[in-house]
Amino acid sequence: TLGRFAGRMSMRKTCETLGQIADALDVLHRNGVVHGDIKADNVMMIEEQVGPRRRTIARLIDFGLAHRMSTISVRDPIAGTPEYMAPERARGGPPSVATDIYALGVVAYEILAGSVPFQGRVEDVLEAHATSEPPPIAPQRGQIVDEAIEALVKRAMSKDPALRHPTASAFRYELNAVMNMLGMARRAQRAR
Repeated sequence: TLGRFAGRMSMRKTCETLGQIADALDVLHRNGVVHGDIKADNVMMIEEQVGPRRRTIARLIDFGLAHRMSTISVRDPIAGTPEYMAPERARGGPPSVATDIYALGVVAYEILAGSVPFQGRVEDVLEAHATSEPPPIAPQRGQIVDEAIEALVKRAMSKDPALRHPTASAFRYELNAVMNMLGMARRAQRAR
C-alpha cells in the first residue's frame, strides 16, 4: 500500500502518485460516488509493464464506505478513519466531495512528511482536525519542501470546505501547475 512508502518517495514520484489518486477520485465523483475512506492504506501501488518499461501505478481500493451522492443522508452514521476525517464529517456531516478532498490532502501530507499530521486518541485527533493547523511538512520530511506544495496540501486540508479545491480535477490542475513550476511536468504528462 502507499502507506509503506510514506516519507520515502521522491518529490516527483510523490506528485505523480497524488495526481493518479486525484484522477481516480475525479472519475468517482463524476460518476456520482463519494469514496468516504480515502487514506494511504487504501491506495495500492501496482507495477505495470508499459512497452519496454515498468512503472508503478496508484490504484484506489476499498469501497466499503462509498456512497452514491444521490443516496447520501445527514443521518448516515459517522464512519471512516479518524486520522483522515474532515472536520465537518467528524461533527456528523454527510460524506461529500469536500470530505474526500480533505482526506486526499491528509494523504498528500502523509506521503510527503512520513506520518499523518495528527495522531493520538481518537477524540484528540478529531479535535485537531477541527481546530489545529498541521505541522509544517519540511521539518517532518527532513528536507526543503517548496512553498507551493505546502500551500496545495494546506488548501486541500482547509477547515472550511468552501476553501478546499472544489473538485479532484481542481486539485489535479493545481498539482500540475506546481509540477510545471518545479520542472516535473514533462514526465508527469507521459505517466498519465
